[in-house]
Amino acid sequence: DHDWLRAGRVPGATTAQRSMATRALLDLRLAVRPDGAVLAGWRSGWEYAWPRDSSWVAVALADTGHPAMAYRILRFLRRMQPDNGIWAARYLPDGSGPVRDGRPAELDADGWVPWAVWSWASTQQLGPGSRSRRDLALLWPMVARAADAAARSLTQDGLPGPAMDYWEVSVQVTLGTAAPLLAGLRAAANLAADIGGA
Repeated sequence: DHDWLRAGRVPGATTAQRSMATRALLDLRLAVRPDGAVLAGWRSGWEYAWPRDSSWVAVALADTGHPAMAYRILRFLRRMQPDNGIWAARYLPDGSGPVRDGRPAELDADGWVPWAVWSWASTQQLGPGSRSRRDLALLWPMVARAADAAARSLTQDGLPGPAMDYWEVSVQVTLGTAAPLLAGLRAAANLAADIGGA
């Protein structure tokens, strides 16, 4: 654990903040499975991988100097994304597919995941022919599908229609969906410029 922490960066200006950050990073490390699935918790009903939570974990790990682990999470999300670009609410951590419990897909992941890819990419050296650029190119189709799904969700007033979000509200549009989609669309546009896409 100490070697892993030293390989990255523990944020915090005070001893208390660094202690809290250390414990949080170690918790995140334990939550990331070898295949890149991030368990939301160890209690029954929480030992699943939510794309939104996984995105935040990937960003935290990339920002604290653990980009390889962050990339493993992003690869898991790439494998789980269906052809229509919209992730299910949660996935089985063995990568066998979504949890089939009647919940609809949660559109906010189509913002969070591209934002996480952009955040990871911003910590990398993306020079021509670099491994990081090749890794980003492998993630690009996932980002494009998510951005296309986000764009399709927009109504004439520029907001998405009602969709399930982390509050599990699907009767009206919420900031829990609109804000991540905006962040994700901006991230996808920035990534397209970085890798030469349209």
